[in-house]
Amino acid sequence: MTLGATAASAECDGGRATRMAAALEDGFGVQYWGEGYDADTLAAAPHGLLIVEAARIGAPDSADGREVLFTPDEMRRINHDGARPVLVYLNLTEVEPWRDYWPDDGSKPVWVGPETASGDKLAAFWRPEWEALLRDRVRRLLATGANGLFLDDALNYFAAGSMAPGGSGAPADVPGAARTLMALVQSVASEARKIDCDALIVMNNGVFLGRDAGPASAGARSVRSRTRWTVSSWRTRWAAPTIPIFMPL
Repeated sequence: MTLGATAASAECDGGRATRMAAALEDGFGVQYWGEGYDADTLAAAPHGLLIVEAARIGAPDSADGREVLFTPDEMRRINHDGARPVLVYLNLTEVEPWRDYWPDDGSKPVWVGPETASGDKLAAFWRPEWEALLRDRVRRLLATGANGLFLDDALNYFAAGSMAPGGSGAPADVPGAARTLMALVQSVASEARKIDCDALIVMNNGVFLGRDAGPASAGARSVRSRTRWTVSSWRTRWAAPTIPIFMPL
């Protein structure tokens, strides 16, 4: 399944699942910043697959207020010249003030959503402005030479649907929020595979997304079918025996 046609589509072998399974034979590592967070340290990690933060330096700590991303040369060292898949982090549903998309003039963007009971600041992931922001970010992240995306915080669709926040285009309930997030992931995946038709895409904590979306529309069923919104066979060490946390798409 290729989401998004490219001139290089003929070069895609469609073996994403096989590649992922082979990489996971040597385990996976997750590293988001910390002491010694650089290309050399990540390159030396022994894992078969890495999930990393693409920004070496966050926007508030950089000289020009822009995130400093790993360069393609650095990413080639980290992924061992393409021999080891490296997925870069992308949050689907929460705003992150340390990103350079956050305005520095104190204004509140239209894509800022409600705050959850636990204090998480949700994005208004149902708005086209947030979708456009994520698609732009996908282009920047994959320009580093990363092999794919790790999509985090999918489960916030349930919080947003439960709160029924209202406002422009906001979902009125959990099924509506689930269908909206499914469409967003489809859009993000399509953008990634326009750039690299063999991009690896993994979604975190979305195992009940297809169930909660329900059979309300043919469109939702189609998206669910094309992107395999089912319980994945990929187990992780943090998962219960029958409920995976990560879902490869």
